[in-house]
Amino acid sequence: MPPFKHPSTKIVFEYWASLNGGHPPDARLLDPIAIPKLMPYVLMLTRCFEENGKGRFIHRFAGTGVCDFVGIELTGLPFEKYLPKAMLASAELNLISILKVPCGRWNTSVTRSAAGRVSEVEYLSLPLCDGAGEPDRIMVFMAVLNTQGFGNTSALVEKRVESGWIDLGSGVPKGQGNLEKPPNSAVS
Repeated sequence: MPPFKHPSTKIVFEYWASLNGGHPPDARLLDPIAIPKLMPYVLMLTRCFEENGKGRFIHRFAGTGVCDFVGIELTGLPFEKYLPKAMLASAELNLISILKVPCGRWNTSVTRSAAGRVSEVEYLSLPLCDGAGEPDRIMVFMAVLNTQGFGNTSALVEKRVESGWIDLGSGVPKGQGNLEKPPNSAVS
């Protein structure tokens, strides 16, 4: 298991793993009532394809805690509407890898909230499947680990502190440039 820093991140991971024995579960199995106090910090991203075949990620659901942190309602918005261009390509590559392999991703980053609060935030990204068992969306959980002060107002990732892939039984991405090795290569 990755070295989760916040106890809620471990709870979300264990709940997700319980839905299908550690393999990507059908999204319909996810029950918000099972983790009600944590749902405000959950995002659901879906990869949609446009007529030109280009894929983009849309926020299918964004919890109130996440929206309060970034300062806008994210539900229904494309991923690129709030993520800085400098980070977009790398973030999309990671999301595509989560669905393609499938695998999970864990990271901590220093992030500024919409109110200017500079915090270390832990993120957990896990695939969910459609009714046919194909990964088609990603559940992202965020937990604020600590507040380090205040700065200019904007919801931006200042810097990545730690990150890694989570092997869910199908391996992890290989040969994708600066992607880090997983903190632990298997679900325990």
